[in-house]
Amino acid sequence: MIRPPSLPHWLGSLADSPALRSRLRWPAAAAGIVAAAAYVPVIPAQWNEAIYRGVVSVLCVAGLLLLGLLLLIRDTSSVYVAASLLCRLTVLGLVFTRLISPLRPLQRGGSWLDLLDVASLVSAAAMAVLCGFVIATHRRGNRAGPAASRPTSATPR
Repeated sequence: MIRPPSLPHWLGSLADSPALRSRLRWPAAAAGIVAAAAYVPVIPAQWNEAIYRGVVSVLCVAGLLLLGLLLLIRDTSSVYVAASLLCRLTVLGLVFTRLISPLRPLQRGGSWLDLLDVASLVSAAAMAVLCGFVIATHRRGNRAGPAASRPTSATPR
């Protein structure tokens, strides 16, 4: 008998978990990919302003792109949870870097109305909301399913 090659631990657990097959996976994946694409042109400017912002930007782009592609490939609950968490952190990071600009005047802190920042903020927020909605409906469906299928005991009178 021929065995398939073994998968790394994290891919094995992803392959073993059932796909949710949600209709919202396509818009959520598109929102993640758009957020990553909108954030790429901003990276050099953020890298020059502060290295920590550049590193965080690169990690956010890589994470958003990876999770968007994972949603396209296989939409498991673990991918939805990771995508929702990363998008929430990305939105908080974008808002935080706009509110707190250390040792710089207000003019150089960044514009809230920059088109790329608005696009990445809106699409990351959309991905977080869509993934959170899929997680909530999946959990609600799992709670209602087993309780409704439980046999009831009839007590004789």
